[in-house]
Amino acid sequence: MKTKVFICSNGKELIVKHRKSAVIFEMNQNQINNKYNVTYNFELKNFVELFNYIKMISNEAWTNLSPKEAYSLGADYNEYYDKEFDNNGYLRIH
Repeated sequence: MKTKVFICSNGKELIVKHRKSAVIFEMNQNQINNKYNVTYNFELKNFVELFNYIKMISNEAWTNLSPKEAYSLGADYNEYYDKEFDNNGYLRIH
């Protein structure tokens, strides 16, 4: 599994991992006080780097990728199941 770390403006680390057919976002557990609601704020330059990296690894992970805006609870990847908490989680990148 390949890993790249992105550091946001307040020093928090967003860990992005990928392998065939999977892109995984993780938080640095040592930096997070509340695992239920985490926000990463990036400077524009770093956000563009993160965005381009996500596009690149997504195309490696899946063939014929057709990205769509995840703007509702029914959209893929707006909502996901979290095994650790046995509950649904939500991801929003904007």
